[in-house]
Amino acid sequence: MSLPVACVCGHEWPDLRGFEGQVVKCPQCGNAVRVPGKTKAAEAAPEGVREIPAPFTRFGAGSPQPVGQPRAIEPARPTWLGTGRIEAPEPAMAEPEGPPQKILKDAGGAHTFSLKYREELYPSAREFMQHVIAQAEREGEFPPDHRLAFNWSMLMVRGRGRERVICGPDFGRNPFDDVQEDLSIPFAVHEGQAGVIRRTGVKKPMPVYYTEEVVMGQGCLTGKVIKLERKEFPSRGFSGWHILPGDPADLRRVEEKKKWERTPTYRILGRRDIVLSLLSLPVGYSAVVEESGILSVLNGNRDSVWRPLDE
Repeated sequence: MSLPVACVCGHEWPDLRGFEGQVVKCPQCGNAVRVPGKTKAAEAAPEGVREIPAPFTRFGAGSPQPVGQPRAIEPARPTWLGTGRIEAPEPAMAEPEGPPQKILKDAGGAHTFSLKYREELYPSAREFMQHVIAQAEREGEFPPDHRLAFNWSMLMVRGRGRERVICGPDFGRNPFDDVQEDLSIPFAVHEGQAGVIRRTGVKKPMPVYYTEEVVMGQGCLTGKVIKLERKEFPSRGFSGWHILPGDPADLRRVEEKKKWERTPTYRILGRRDIVLSLLSLPVGYSAVVEESGILSVLNGNRDSVWRPLDE
């Protein structure tokens, strides 16, 4: 059982067992953070500094062109601490299953870039590689740890001689600090969101980052039916999405007992992955999700926009 602790600046220690009741110093901002629990023998706080990502260009779901203005991103403070048990991601999401992984390599500027992904995700890998090559040819050499964004995810360039390996967050460990070369999860989420945008006909998606939070009723992700509403415009660290139990009786219990939690969207992985496909819908949209998948999507005028696949 881990003991995650977060600083107000966004730095998160994935496990501080053995430091209960002590005050530790954040290696990023120097702020004093008290670890929950009874005091134990004092020991030095664990080391680990997370770099603030450099500005990057954001790519929209299903769009061949960069969307939005370059800006820096700082992971939101996880405010889910103390709101109840959060299930760990399923192994299938932490270690993607499927056909053998493939490596896509292409030259851009002074380097050769490489991506690792599952074979069926080649369209997203090829699309992202085209963006990377175009940006490298415009801007020149990519330094190690240069950061890029692809819709929901933030990716990082790692140097390996003259090769530049694109890595992504390691959702099986601590995605604020740990990275992995397998990009199957970011590409799968991108394809799911692009599919929803195509079927709903949305012209201007509003992407959400994996660090941005949703508000939801505790335990509602395990229900047979859930409802999603994007009620508020995104603000720092908050996506504007609310996830509610689909059963009216369950919703009343959550509201009466105020059993709400705020959690980063990456913590939905392995719990109700189909929810991630809906996150780039604009403010005012809502959706109903059943066990079998997405049942309906309504726009801000409460009109159904969920089109059949063959349209």
